[in-house]
Amino acid sequence: MFLGYPLHPPANPERLRAEHLGRIGVPMLFVQGTRDPFARSDLLERVLARLGDLATCVPIEGGDHSFNVPGVREAPGEIGARLAEHAGPWVRRIAASTPEAH
Repeated sequence: MFLGYPLHPPANPERLRAEHLGRIGVPMLFVQGTRDPFARSDLLERVLARLGDLATCVPIEGGDHSFNVPGVREAPGEIGARLAEHAGPWVRRIAASTPEAH
């Protein structure tokens, strides 16, 4: 699970940090603010397309790298609860589809 994945340095979007993602080989959830300077949306979409079914993305509309949204005042705990609302169902779905290891 990636919360605000730092896909590239803010001032250098051509320097992607994504090569290793294809080798992970397990389901991945990306929760990403649409205004995150560390992950331009168009670049993240290309990376996610290459990852295929292993990648799920939940965009936080207007969110920055810390998931703050302009004009919305939220305490850190409220932001965490909002992120959990997205992550919880994904974790349950993945857990339900994963055979138990013995």
